[in-house]
Amino acid sequence: MFLFLIPVPVLLAIFFTPFMSTLVRYRANYEPRNVQLDGENSQPIVDGYFSMLKRIYALEGWEGLYKGSLCWLCIQFLLYYLYSYLFLAVDYLVHAILPFRFASTLLFIARMLYSLAVGIPTSVVLYRAVCTPYVLPYFSPGIALSVLLSPTERRKPWKLYFTPGLLILHFVLNTPVKAIETSGTLVWHTVAGGHLALYLVAVLLTSVVLSPLPVMIIRLSLQRNHDYYDDSDPLISRPRTEGELAAHYGLRQYCNDSVIGLRDEDDPYTSLLDCFNRMLHEESWRVFYRAYWATFFGQIQWLLYPILYYKV
Repeated sequence: MFLFLIPVPVLLAIFFTPFMSTLVRYRANYEPRNVQLDGENSQPIVDGYFSMLKRIYALEGWEGLYKGSLCWLCIQFLLYYLYSYLFLAVDYLVHAILPFRFASTLLFIARMLYSLAVGIPTSVVLYRAVCTPYVLPYFSPGIALSVLLSPTERRKPWKLYFTPGLLILHFVLNTPVKAIETSGTLVWHTVAGGHLALYLVAVLLTSVVLSPLPVMIIRLSLQRNHDYYDDSDPLISRPRTEGELAAHYGLRQYCNDSVIGLRDEDDPYTSLLDCFNRMLHEESWRVFYRAYWATFFGQIQWLLYPILYYKV
C-alpha cells in the first residue's frame, strides 16, 4: 500500500536507474580497436550490456549503478508531470479552438520545441553524471554542475545546443516520437485493426535506422565545449577539464580503475559527420548498434495502450 503513495517518477528512478546507467556507459565506452594509440592501449574492452553491468558493480558497487539517479529523477518529473499535464491542457485548448489539421501541426511543433529546449541540457548533464569517475555531492548541485559543465558552458549555457551535431540528432530522433504522440490514435487504430505484425515489422526497420542516433547523442553529449586561450590570457591557468575541476573541489573517485574509456577531451568530434566517420573507422560499425534492443522496445511502448484498451 505504501508504494502507491510514492510518485511514479521516484519508482521509475529506483527501479530503472541501474539499467539506464549501464546502458549509457555501455554506449559511451570508447574502444579504439582499429587505430594505434600512443603508448599502451588501456581502454577497457567490454563485450555486451550485461558484461558492462557486471563491471560497474564489481568496480563501483551499488553506488556506481545509481550514479545520476538524482538527475534522472528530475528529468522524470519534467517529462512525466510537467510535460504530461502541460500538453494535456494545451491539447484540449488547441483542439477546442483550431481545426484538427492546424491543431495537430501546432501541437507537433510545440512538443518538438519543448523536447529540444529541455531534453538537450538535461540529457547532457545526465550522461555526464553517469559517466563521471568522480563522486558528485548530492546536496551541492552547484559543485556538481561546476564539474559536469565546462567553464565555457557555465558562462554560455546556449553552447550546449551548438555542440556539433547534437541538435540535429535530437531533432531526428524525436520527430517520429512526437509525431506518434500528436496523432497517436492512428497508431492505436492501426494496431487494433489487426495490423500488429505489420506494425512490429515497421518498428523493427525503423529501429535499424534510429539505433545509431542515441549512441552518437551520448558520445557528443560527453564532449565538453571550451573556449581556448593563448598563453598570455590569465584564464588559461584556471581549472578547465573535468579532472582539474574535480581536484579543485576535492572530489574523490569511485575507484582507481576506469570503468569505461572516453575520448581525449582535447581531441573532440568537430561535426556530426566527423563523429560518424571516427566511430566507424576507430571502433567499427558494431558500435552504432550497442543495445539496439533498447531502441526497439522504446518504440513499441506505444503498443501498451491498444493492447490493454482494444485487447488485440
